[in-house]
Amino acid sequence: MAGLSPGDRVAVNPSRWCGVCAWCREGRENLCENIYFMGSASKTPHMQGGFASSFDAVPAQCLRIPDTLPFEAAALAEPLAVCLHAVARAGDVTGRRVVLFGAGPIGLLTMLAARRKGAAELTMVDIAAAPLAFARNLGADRVIDLSGGDDELRALAASGAFDVAFEISGTPAGLASAIASVRRGGTVVQVGNLPGGAIPTPSNAVMAKEIDLKGTFRFGQEFAEAVQLIATGDVDVLKLVTARRTLEEAPEAFRLALDRSQSVKVVLTAG
Repeated sequence: MAGLSPGDRVAVNPSRWCGVCAWCREGRENLCENIYFMGSASKTPHMQGGFASSFDAVPAQCLRIPDTLPFEAAALAEPLAVCLHAVARAGDVTGRRVVLFGAGPIGLLTMLAARRKGAAELTMVDIAAAPLAFARNLGADRVIDLSGGDDELRALAASGAFDVAFEISGTPAGLASAIASVRRGGTVVQVGNLPGGAIPTPSNAVMAKEIDLKGTFRFGQEFAEAVQLIATGDVDVLKLVTARRTLEEAPEAFRLALDRSQSVKVVLTAG
């Protein structure tokens, strides 16, 4: 890529698409039939991920970042890009009332992305108190803790309170709740990776409510948008970072990341 020199500070897009297949030509690079994605075993030979001692990246994967931007912020461009693409899949969310199922890092960044795109009201739903408190502090208009029952969610759904639902928990229950909660004629976007792939889906509700059920997969040009938003400070991704650990502390960092009561996003640093 023009303008890149040894020693430049860059954000690395983990996607390496071919640029010539039908999907790339349509501008849907995330669906590239020849894509390699860092850390993915979907192709043979597999492509190493970012935890490798070294890896190669073609110039098209590298976006220069300002000298003042911390690397840990640039590293969060990938999850932000996932969320920007998910919101784009929902269509125009300006003035829409949005409900999100799953208050993990992707859920929180999707909430921020939806707000930036003009969503009028954001409701975060989860089964754990700590992530919901974090979502509230990050700007959620309403949080619903399903660990004590779903009466509030049901009441809001019955009133037609939600125009768009994002299912981010990656659970069959989350998808069922998203479909049940969104209003007639609303939109549900499946963001979470559901285990096993084939799961029971309340298809009659999708049909009878004439819901637009959409999938979203990784991202395309949203990576560049994410880098720009982070570099300008328009999206402060570092608000999600709750702990930093060195590479030598990686095992402990992964254990901490699994504890939702203590962490949201754990970042590995060089030292």
